[in-house]
Amino acid sequence: MDKLSDKSFIKYLHPDDYHKSLIYYHQIDKIGSGRNQLKFKTDNGGYKWLDIKAKEIRDRNNKKKYLIISRDITDRKRQQEQIERNLKKLKRENLKLKKLDEKKDQFFAELSHELRSPITIIKGTIELILKSKGLDNQIIEDLITMDRNTQKLIELINQFLHFTKLSEGIISFESNTFRVSDIIALVKKDFSKAMSEKNLELIVNYTPDDIICLDRTQITKVINNLIDNAIKYSFKNNKIEVDSKIRDGNWVFSIKDYGIGIKRDEIIYIFKRFRRSTSHQKNRIPDSDLDFQFAKK
Repeated sequence: MDKLSDKSFIKYLHPDDYHKSLIYYHQIDKIGSGRNQLKFKTDNGGYKWLDIKAKEIRDRNNKKKYLIISRDITDRKRQQEQIERNLKKLKRENLKLKKLDEKKDQFFAELSHELRSPITIIKGTIELILKSKGLDNQIIEDLITMDRNTQKLIELINQFLHFTKLSEGIISFESNTFRVSDIIALVKKDFSKAMSEKNLELIVNYTPDDIICLDRTQITKVINNLIDNAIKYSFKNNKIEVDSKIRDGNWVFSIKDYGIGIKRDEIIYIFKRFRRSTSHQKNRIPDSDLDFQFAKK
């Protein structure tokens, strides 16, 4: 180990630690002991960190002296400094990613606004043509397919816009009192066609069907998204179970479907945008990936 020169103690103290060392010495002089970590220059021109403990003692003649014990902590300090540098770098990178994320959200919001108007016009035109008389059956079938997919695009655009507003905190929440069964009744009606196409049964359990106080509009959207997601990934000729209960003064709501499921090691990504589980990709099920994102928000 490099040795400190036996010359002037202060001369070999790192300039950045000079003021700190003065405070340290005043502390020892005042209370008789102290501890500090200081940086010193060695004979080879490098620097070492020392953890220094000092205690005032008296010799036989009652003359003041100091007992000093030091320990080399250079490696530990270097590791700490490296960690601090890494943390600063991570903070900078996180800030960049946050700004990129904000720009991305802004881009999608602007894109959604730009797309909504022409798609709405296209849908309106399709609906007008469908009202025409004398259309060939194949043309009618094609127009119905176009109308259905145009509606899906409009719903997707609205979903993007709504999610962006939630992310920016633009949407305000109201307080409404209602029963969960009232919402579920509407949900059943809205999804009756989709459920009948896959022969799915919606089983609901209320314990109890109590009155809750929430934003009815927003919570309805959340339940719609979750039910829609359950229908998409359910196997045919099966069921979807809905459970609503009051626990410790809180409303607990859960939905269970019997479908392709999500791998256990992929559950942590359930709220990640633009990331789908391998089972979902494999089965090629159309999905905007925003259902869970919206529910979380």
